[in-house]
Amino acid sequence: MAPVLSADRAVLGIQLPIQAQSRNFVEPWEAEAGAVDLARIATAADRAGLGYVAVCDHVAVPVAQVEAMGAEWWDTVATLGWLAGLTERTLLVSHVAVPAYRHPLAVAKAFATLDVVSGGRAVLGVGAGHVEGEFAALGVPFEERGRLLDEAIDAVRACFASETPSHRGERWSFDGVAQRPRPVQVDGPPIWVGGSSTPAIRRAATRGDGWLPQGPLTADLVDAVRAALVAEAEITVGGLLRDVLDASAGAVVDAHGGPTWSGAGMDALVAAARAELRPTAEAALAAAGEVLVAAAEVRARLARLSAPSLVRSVADASAHLDRLVRPGFVASAGVVRLADVDRYVRGLAVRLAKLPEAPARDEGRMATVVPLERSYRDLLGALEPAQVTARVVEAGWLLEELRVGAFAQQLGTRVPVSATRIEAELAALWEGDL
Repeated sequence: MAPVLSADRAVLGIQLPIQAQSRNFVEPWEAEAGAVDLARIATAADRAGLGYVAVCDHVAVPVAQVEAMGAEWWDTVATLGWLAGLTERTLLVSHVAVPAYRHPLAVAKAFATLDVVSGGRAVLGVGAGHVEGEFAALGVPFEERGRLLDEAIDAVRACFASETPSHRGERWSFDGVAQRPRPVQVDGPPIWVGGSSTPAIRRAATRGDGWLPQGPLTADLVDAVRAALVAEAEITVGGLLRDVLDASAGAVVDAHGGPTWSGAGMDALVAAARAELRPTAEAALAAAGEVLVAAAEVRARLARLSAPSLVRSVADASAHLDRLVRPGFVASAGVVRLADVDRYVRGLAVRLAKLPEAPARDEGRMATVVPLERSYRDLLGALEPAQVTARVVEAGWLLEELRVGAFAQQLGTRVPVSATRIEAELAALWEGDL
C-alpha cells in the first residue's frame, strides 16, 4: 500500500460538522444547518487543500443515550459518495466505520464503489464500536467486537485484492462470488484503524495502513500513570520516557527496513523519524501507561491475598508480574507487543480474582506452566547472545500465551497454544534447531 498522505509535510483533515451531532462536540449553529451548509464546508475544505474530510458511523443510537450522543448521524457511505461529486482532491474518510455492523462483502462493495466515483480518494477508517445498545439492536455480539473487527478487516482486504474473493472465518464465510467495480487504488482503499486504546494501537500496527488516534495522552491517563508509578519503585518517569523513545525509534527503523549504512538510506530514516517518531512515541507512551495502571491494580490485589493456601500461587503471580513490568519493559517487548503485555497483566488480574475460590485448581495449572518456563529459562542460560534467534524469542511469547490460556482463557490468545505444542518447540530448540 503506497502512502496516501505526504511524508514530508504536515497535512490537516477535518471531521465534518452537521453530519454528526454528538452533544460532546456539536455547535449550536449545526441544529439548523443541512445539506447545503455541509456541501459549502466540504468544498471549501477541498479548495483550501485539506488532506481529508471525514464522516462518522452510527446506525441507530439507543434512546437512553440520545441525550449524550444525539440522534443525528448521517449514513457514512451515502454522505461520502455525495461529497465525491462535489470535491476534487481531498480524501474521503470514514472516521470511523464499524465494519462489524455489516457483512464484509457489503462493506467492500460500498468502499470500492466510493473509490471509483471519487477517482481513488476513498479511505476506510475503521473502529470496533462502543455503543452496546446499538450492537444489540443490530444483532451483533458486543463482547466480540474486537475479534469481529479483526476478521472484518481481513475479509474486506480479500475483497479488495480479488474480483472473486473468498474468506473463511468464525463470523463470516464466502466463496464463489464476484464483485465489481474494482477499486481504483492498488490493493483497494487504505484501511486506517481508529482509537487510542491498547488493542486499537496494536490493531493499527498489525492490520492497518494508518492510524486515526483519538487523544492518546488524556489527563486522566497521565494522572493514572503517575499514581501507578508509585507502585513501581524501580521505574521512574524519566526511565519510562527513555524506554518509550528507545522502543519507538526501534519501531520506526524496523518499519523502514532496519538499520542502514548508506547515505541515502540514512537520509530516508531521518525523514521517517521526523514524520513518525513523535506519533509512535505518543502511542507507545499511552500503551505503556495502560500497562502500568493495570500492573498497579494487580499489585494491590496481591497485597490483599494473604491466606496460607494461596502462598505459592501469589508468589508465582508476583514473579510473573515482575518479569512483565520492569525497567526497560517497553523496549524489551517492542511497541507492537505492548498490547500483548497489557493482556498478560490483565490476565493476572483475572487469575487473582478467581484464586481465593479455587487455589487447588490454580496450583494444578501452575504444575503445567512452570516446568515449561523453567526449561525455557535454562535454555536461555545455555545460549550465547548471538544464538537467541527470533524463534527463541517467540517461544517466550508462546509461554505467555499459555499462561493466558490456562489462567484467563476469556481474554483470548494471539495464536492457538497448548502445553504439548510448547513442549515440542522447546525440544526442537534444545536440539539446536534455532
